[in-house]
Amino acid sequence: MSHVIRVCVDLAPPPKTSTERLALIKGNKWNAGDVIRIRFLGGAADLQNKVKKYAVEWTKYANLKLYFAADPNADIRIASAMGRGPPSAPGATPSPRPRRP
Repeated sequence: MSHVIRVCVDLAPPPKTSTERLALIKGNKWNAGDVIRIRFLGGAADLQNKVKKYAVEWTKYANLKLYFAADPNADIRIASAMGRGPPSAPGATPSPRPRRP
């Protein structure tokens, strides 16, 4: 029986200095007050609502606004199945691949 191995890959380059090597790369942080556009690439409505519920919880601690819509230029794209589009890059890093409509 074959085994399927799934991994996540960080698309950001490695930190240049030791001060960048913290919980995140400083250059990938969103700016205070940013509106982050989020798009679901399919998935059941109950799963999407659960993701929204917990994502919005984070806005209590971060000065960010989340906008969920079917925007083809969304900053974050969430897929609940493998192969539903190119990956999102971490944080505010621009996506390295073209976005789909």
